[in-house]
Amino acid sequence: MTSLLPRDAGLLEMAFEEARALSWQEINAVVTFVTRAKQLPLPSFLPFLVWEYGLGMLTPYVPNLYDLVLEGVKWERLRGTYAGVAKGLSFIGVTATLVPEWHGRNWWNSNQLNLDA
Repeated sequence: MTSLLPRDAGLLEMAFEEARALSWQEINAVVTFVTRAKQLPLPSFLPFLVWEYGLGMLTPYVPNLYDLVLEGVKWERLRGTYAGVAKGLSFIGVTATLVPEWHGRNWWNSNQLNLDA
């Protein structure tokens, strides 16, 4: 196939042109690879997953990126709940009891942590 692009075409334009020449079987293989890449990610793929899932704030506390991706996604589903607070504290190695304030108060978000240590 001859290219219709000018000689000074960038990488993006050349990639688009090459992608148009792919068959449906090749496109299906690529889509299958991308969907499976998140289930069993390669080590070089993990920093991008951490960025995509918004887990960068936890990298100082969970140095193993595999554990961070697995546990961090579960934690994000629990955020805003008492279980989410407990899981978040477990990342830094702290256990505490969450005591909600009296429900008749004006401050709906007032809670206290009774730390064990």
